[in-house]
Amino acid sequence: MEAARATLPERVWMQEFLALFLEDVGAVFRNVDACIGGDLEEPIPGRRYVLGVDLAKHRDFTVLIVVDMDSWRVVAFDRFQKLDWPFQRKRIVNFAMKYNRAQVIMDSTGVGDPTYDDLSREYPRVEGYRISAATKPPLIENLSVMIENGEITYPEIPDLINELKIFGYENKNGRITYETPQGYHDDCVIALALACWHLRVGPRGKPLLVCGP
Repeated sequence: MEAARATLPERVWMQEFLALFLEDVGAVFRNVDACIGGDLEEPIPGRRYVLGVDLAKHRDFTVLIVVDMDSWRVVAFDRFQKLDWPFQRKRIVNFAMKYNRAQVIMDSTGVGDPTYDDLSREYPRVEGYRISAATKPPLIENLSVMIENGEITYPEIPDLINELKIFGYENKNGRITYETPQGYHDDCVIALALACWHLRVGPRGKPLLVCGP
């Protein structure tokens, strides 16, 4: 129980272990509106940036989110679909180069795996995060804590705000899983979560490449 409290978002722990009724209990992210602020901005010389990338799968969108590593603010956003892999790769590289050769951290699961390999040959400042049942919870929980504490801010980007608000969790036989309702996308959430993982973990010298089962 105490181990769960140390890792789960507070509201999830309170519902699951204290059986407390909470409004919007299925929601993972609280304080979403309070973190809205500022505008997207062009790169500033000398600033450090991280680019989180979630690649499109089937009918999903590829999402690119750039975060300023000093202010922890989202400064750039791109979302697109139905582009062939070579064009996606070039778009990612151009985005990263524009933002002062930003560090890229991307979902390298499934279809992202060969794209990650291709991208890393063209642009060396890229790390992969393989999302699995074991590695997705810490990724999402880190973002949840950062939003709840007001540590990360973002402009009023409708696609991002909506995804954060509907992103939920389920208790499946005692195991907490994180996902959006059926028929909705989570590409913006994953891209932001990847960038925030680097903010929290990368600068401390811990490994970024996570290989789940």
